[in-house]
Amino acid sequence: MLLIDRDKDYIIEDFTFKNYFKLSIEEKREVLKMRNDISVRNMMTNSDIISERDHFDFIEKLSKNDKNFYWTVNKKDQIIGAVYINKYDLESKEAFWGFFLNPELMGMGYGKKMLTATLKLFFEELGLKKIKAEVLKDNVKSLTLHYQFNFKVVKENSNNYELLLKI
Repeated sequence: MLLIDRDKDYIIEDFTFKNYFKLSIEEKREVLKMRNDISVRNMMTNSDIISERDHFDFIEKLSKNDKNFYWTVNKKDQIIGAVYINKYDLESKEAFWGFFLNPELMGMGYGKKMLTATLKLFFEELGLKKIKAEVLKDNVKSLTLHYQFNFKVVKENSNNYELLLKI
């Protein structure tokens, strides 16, 4: 059974995963700034700029949601990115995942290390059996990373690939 403790900071290797609704106001703003950066936004299914009010409201709703979980990924005291699972299904132990890296750290080797720790969190600590992803077809960096972790394309539409990794 998958039990996600919303109050727990998960530590995997030298990364700490902190639930969004535990973030300080400054940390919430930092995450929003990363998410609204053009280099991150352009690779998201929803590329709209998110207002601070909408961001804070979204985080507040997460505390009552048992299908969607969002964490910052911290190395030491720096937020290096964020990861999440959506459409979590307790029975099948599967979910969609997503992530973004702090744009200031892109190209510095954090992405692959962050995702390795994230997969350990999801599979080993949280007990997931399948992770799915929706990736824009023109997001070559994300597709390359997914392929390096043995994700396989299982569906395709005009804009996205749906990828799957199962253990």
